[in-house]
Amino acid sequence: MTHPRRSAVLALEDGNVFVGKSFGRIGETSGEVVFNTALCGYQEVLTDPSYRGQIVTMTYPHIGNYGINLEDVESSRPQVAGFVVREISTATSSWRASGELNGYLEGEGIVGISEIDTRRLTRVLRSRGACRGVVSALDLDPGSLIAKARAASGKKTRLDVTIGTMVETPRAAIRADEIAEEADFFSFGTNDLTQMTFGFSRDDVEGRMMSEYLAHGLLKRNPFETIDPGGVGELVKMGSERGRATKPQLKLGVCGEHGGDPESIALFYDAGLDYVSCSPFRVPIARLAAAQAVLGAAGGPGGTA
Repeated sequence: MTHPRRSAVLALEDGNVFVGKSFGRIGETSGEVVFNTALCGYQEVLTDPSYRGQIVTMTYPHIGNYGINLEDVESSRPQVAGFVVREISTATSSWRASGELNGYLEGEGIVGISEIDTRRLTRVLRSRGACRGVVSALDLDPGSLIAKARAASGKKTRLDVTIGTMVETPRAAIRADEIAEEADFFSFGTNDLTQMTFGFSRDDVEGRMMSEYLAHGLLKRNPFETIDPGGVGELVKMGSERGRATKPQLKLGVCGEHGGDPESIALFYDAGLDYVSCSPFRVPIARLAAAQAVLGAAGGPGGTA
């Protein structure tokens, strides 16, 4: 059962303070405060290991509307230290949902804050860069929290990290040569890329129309299960080729359900991708399919590539 909403405070080490409402676990957390501009995919963001230990702010104002589906996670549990949103939805609209966001975060022990001015917070982070912060529903004293954030800041260790980006729109794949000038890796978000390429809302089309499309031969496969080779697949290949034309050492991968589909993995291997990411229960078949793709390209177990 989720707890009643109560006050919470986010304080940054630079003295900025944001007052809102708590969701998820009632508690206190600290970490580097960053922002994410995705319009959807909050569940993938929460469970993305690259956000481990960070307090992630979603710039899109309404989060949680399609609930939680355990098939869409990127790891076995949320990796973020905290979650910041403008408004959290208390209802779910997706037929695929197995629960709602607030209850999921409470069960996983993640502290969240909502009903703050995320636009102002994003502007602060964009101007000065990511900084340490504290979110608390226990200590509501701004001065105390700022001091905690500054104390945590003093413990920072400089890390040698890679900076990358999701490629989730056709335009991003087309302009991949320019994006690669600033990125160390690409992760192709093929679920969203499929939605934007077909002009589909996945929840709508799978719940209402996909069976008819397949029955009448309008589509050979569900493109959300197996990659569409002539459309989405071509965009992945184009993005890979153009990205590596700019930066030959660019690391390439895919994140989403297609990362656990054998036919899709074969296409990703041919496109030159280095890795796939998928839901935990799909990992064994993904490993097997990846090995088969490598062996197939080598002409079998005894071949050479």
